[in-house]
Amino acid sequence: MTAPPWGHKPPRVADIYDYWLSPPPEPSPRLTYWLRRLDEGSWCATHRQAAEGMELMADWLGVYLWEWSNVIYPRCCEVWNRRAAG
Repeated sequence: MTAPPWGHKPPRVADIYDYWLSPPPEPSPRLTYWLRRLDEGSWCATHRQAAEGMELMADWLGVYLWEWSNVIYPRCCEVWNRRAAG
C-alpha cells in the first residue's frame, strides 16, 4: 500500500483522558500527524466538528484531551481566522 504524502496515521493514544489537565511528557505521534496535515493544508477540523465538543474530537482524532484543546483547536482557529480574513 502506497503511503499518502503525509504518511500513515499512527496508532491512537490508549486513553484520551490520560492527559486532560496537563500536557503529556512528549507529544503523541498522532498529534504530530494532525499538525503536519494542518501545516500542509490537507486537513482542518470544521466548525461543526469542533462544536461537537472536545471529548468527541479528541476521541475522533485519537489524541489526548489536552492536545486537542491546547494545541490542535487553537491551530484550527488560526486557520479559520485566516480563511475568514480572505
